[in-house]
Amino acid sequence: MKIEVGQKLYREVFSRNEPPQIKEVTVIKVGRKYFEVEGESVSWRQNKITLENLRYENKEYSQWNYQLYLTKQHILDMQEKRTLEKEIKDVLTSYGSLGITLQQARAIKAILDNK
Repeated sequence: MKIEVGQKLYREVFSRNEPPQIKEVTVIKVGRKYFEVEGESVSWRQNKITLENLRYENKEYSQWNYQLYLTKQHILDMQEKRTLEKEIKDVLTSYGSLGITLQQARAIKAILDNK
């Protein structure tokens, strides 16, 4: 993957009381090992992000760690996967009967066997 000055990247931003948001950032400087981005907030502007994995890691305060992605679609796919996983877990971890038919149970089992 080649990162270039001016390239747009995407970051998923989590907040306590709001759904995750996708923020667009712009690459402003590229070095041999790290690159820097300009964002909307001073708190993380121009931090060094590793070229190898598009990740910023703050050794002193891990809550500021974040991952950048090449496309917005990648984040949307991850969000959809989390939502589907939660819905599946909610059904499969309920007490008593799952409320599904025998055919649905067989279909689920077939999917799980095809790992």
